[in-house]
Amino acid sequence: MRAIIGLGNPGRRYARTRHNAGWMVVDRVSADLRAAPGPRERTMRIKEAVGVSSQRILCVKPRTFMNRSGIAVGRLVRHWGLLPSECLIVYDDISLPFGRLRMREKGSAGSHNGMASVLETLQTREVPRLRVGIGASNHVEGLAEYVLTPFSPGERRKLPEICSAAAEVAQLWTDGATDQAIAKASEFVLTM
Repeated sequence: MRAIIGLGNPGRRYARTRHNAGWMVVDRVSADLRAAPGPRERTMRIKEAVGVSSQRILCVKPRTFMNRSGIAVGRLVRHWGLLPSECLIVYDDISLPFGRLRMREKGSAGSHNGMASVLETLQTREVPRLRVGIGASNHVEGLAEYVLTPFSPGERRKLPEICSAAAEVAQLWTDGATDQAIAKASEFVLTM
């Protein structure tokens, strides 16, 4: 079993913001795999699917708000008996230009509080992650304000292409093709 976990914030106010890029990718994976609703859980939304290699896949959207994502991920890991290495965390990254993807099998959280919460809860840095570039702010406002702003109209037009590519990367990972997933993420170049 594998889990693809998209980090984000619940509620309509945050639905189309940069910080919810992880949720957008998980929604795309769920649609591509025709995932069915899983068990109801207060701290997360789960959909279940079967991948190409007959791997059982959980598509998960924590509902604990970004900075407390570790609560839901920890609960998921304990309840389903998953190893941290069987969980792919998908989240936004201001360090990457808009539309770029980067996948790694382990590492630090960088400046991302949601990923920091996950790593702290799981007590390991050996957690696969797929980062979706949202670019840095060109304005004076703070980081918190920037990540909670909606994508621009031009960016919104490109989101389906980005989410599609990220979903392909995630599905390669669920099939055990980690090296291919890493390469595909690195090779993705958004055409503007």
